[in-house]
Amino acid sequence: MSDQTDFIALYSELGIEPDCSLDGLRMAYRRRVADLHPDRAGDSGEDELKALNLQYAAALEFHRHYGRLPGAAAPATRRRQVPGGSRRSAQAVANVEEEAEAPQARRPSRMIVYGILLLSALLVWWLSRTDGPSPGSSGGIAGNERGTAPSAAIALRLGMPVPDVVAMLGEPVSRELGGTQWVYGPSWVRFECSQVIDWYSSPLQPLRASRSRPDGEEAAVLARADARRCPPVAAASGRTW
Repeated sequence: MSDQTDFIALYSELGIEPDCSLDGLRMAYRRRVADLHPDRAGDSGEDELKALNLQYAAALEFHRHYGRLPGAAAPATRRRQVPGGSRRSAQAVANVEEEAEAPQARRPSRMIVYGILLLSALLVWWLSRTDGPSPGSSGGIAGNERGTAPSAAIALRLGMPVPDVVAMLGEPVSRELGGTQWVYGPSWVRFECSQVIDWYSSPLQPLRASRSRPDGEEAAVLARADARRCPPVAAASGRTW
């Protein structure tokens, strides 16, 4: 609609120039509307008021798109000034911006730092729950010199009697399979003839064992030794395993 609007006639009727501000246009428009109102001009000003409204709406639409009134000079674009007043090429300005942002790009993000700290804390927690010797420490002979038993002596082993298991692991959380399987959270120990025949040491709550499961060769030797099933033996506490 703005291509077909006579903005020169609009400016002439409102008494303004094309470089007038938007507020100046609005004030001139309101004054002219008051003059053409039917209460003042009667019915003769109704057609002029309609034409004025269309012209004014077109001028506002033009200003919304281009930031100026029709016929006004386009606003000058600002150019980035560099120190010293000299103009640099686009590539030189880009190099300056990259150099300013380079120190920030080399800094590690907070997520990476937090992730490293979390992994370190988990590693310390895991090592504190294991019974094996820490890296760099000597076992066996060094352990005997300190008066402590090596880790293999306190680990679960096939054929271990019930009293030794209780002394090492304590009472279980529950007993299943007729009391032959002792449950320690996600881990468990299985007995037959009051001796250990199998176990599972979960990483979530590891048992004091050197392996998560007994060695297959050891289990085969124990199975051949206990080929005959024995009746349950009552312990001193009155329990049956």
